[in-house]
Amino acid sequence: MKKAVVYLFLFLAGLFQPDPLLAQRKEIIELQTSVRLLQEQVRELQRTLVERTTQLQTLVEQAVDAANRMRTTVADLERVVRESQANADARVDSLALQVQALRDSFDETSLRIAKLAEQLADARGVLQSVDARLTTPPPSALPQQTAAGPAETPASAPAAQIPSADTLYAAGLRDFTTGKYDLARQQFADYLKFYGETPLAGNAQFYIGETYYQQKDYQRAISEYDIVLTRHPKSYKIAAAQLKKGYALIELNDRDAGIRSLRQVIREHPNSEEARLAQRRLERLGVRSPGDN
Repeated sequence: MKKAVVYLFLFLAGLFQPDPLLAQRKEIIELQTSVRLLQEQVRELQRTLVERTTQLQTLVEQAVDAANRMRTTVADLERVVRESQANADARVDSLALQVQALRDSFDETSLRIAKLAEQLADARGVLQSVDARLTTPPPSALPQQTAAGPAETPASAPAAQIPSADTLYAAGLRDFTTGKYDLARQQFADYLKFYGETPLAGNAQFYIGETYYQQKDYQRAISEYDIVLTRHPKSYKIAAAQLKKGYALIELNDRDAGIRSLRQVIREHPNSEEARLAQRRLERLGVRSPGDN
């Protein structure tokens, strides 16, 4: 009987004793649940990361496209600016040539007026002389001509007629302004040959240099400009010759010599149109002019 009671007590105590395996199973279940939650969170993070990466890649591609378009636009603008600047320079040079031609025409007209005034004064002198002779009584008799007069000399052959200075200069200027540079050069060379001591001789020499410049023969142009500077120091074209010499030197990639020539124009002819053009060219070259501080 006592043994039965003891066995019963032990049996009941076993029933109420906590099972260690059950506790371990519970912990495993909790760990599995936590792992599943973590796995879901990781998958959510991966999905979010993929979405953000895709969005970022799209933004990067858009930025690259925008940069490429901007680069293309900037290149187009630079090309347009270069072309516009080249066209503007060509127009300025063309206008400068037209202004030079007008100046030369004005100078030529002034010289013609001066010549006409001189001829008018001479004509007045001749008229006064004729009037004086008309008021003088004629002599009583004319001297008798001897029977054996001097033998008549045969008429000499007429010499080839040389065009007048005005004709040669006007023809050269007309050929130059119409782009006939070879003909213009020949006309001005003839002018210098026959009328090399006239006031427009320096102009003719300058335009010989201009014909070479327009034909892009810059070395010969410089040689002709130098003749203007050395042989015609009082010419109307001194400043223009110095300016165009600078242009030609720059075209020949002799930048330093060209800059010196342009600066010389500004120093020696500060209030001239040539000085303004020299200043503009120096600014395009990024060089200071003599008057800059």
